[in-house]
Amino acid sequence: MTSESVQKLRDELLRRPPSPEEERALVEYLRLHPEETEAWRTDAALGRCLRRLTDVPVPSHFTAQVLAAVRRDEAASQRVATKPWSAWWIWLRPKLSTAMALMLAVASLAAWQADRVRRQAEDARNLATLKAVADLSPRTLQDFEAIQRFGDGAPVDFDLLAALQ
Repeated sequence: MTSESVQKLRDELLRRPPSPEEERALVEYLRLHPEETEAWRTDAALGRCLRRLTDVPVPSHFTAQVLAAVRRDEAASQRVATKPWSAWWIWLRPKLSTAMALMLAVASLAAWQADRVRRQAEDARNLATLKAVADLSPRTLQDFEAIQRFGDGAPVDFDLLAALQ
């Protein structure tokens, strides 16, 4: 048996039981190819189960529904053929969504970088202020609380100061 005749017999035996001569040929084939015995047993069991199934009646309007679906598909393909710009849109749409995602990623990266630079500048200013305070002599910081309370007083009246001078 050739591989084509084996496959053909396998397909036919799903629909009907084997004839005596097919059974003899199958036994001889399986004797020469024992590795396929399990597959043939499985196919035989499947064929028996399929033959026990009852035929399902096809609805009377089945053919009409199939033909209507074919006409709809043909009309849709003709609409695409008559509107070449819609074919371009279908081709371009995934690329646009990819480009938008890439632009969003770049914008997010740029915003993150700008925030990072802003925070570094703020840290540099704070560090400069801290260095200025660290450079002060301990004598200056000795009266820090008294100096700080001076700022809590009433606002300076520049007109009064000008009149006194």
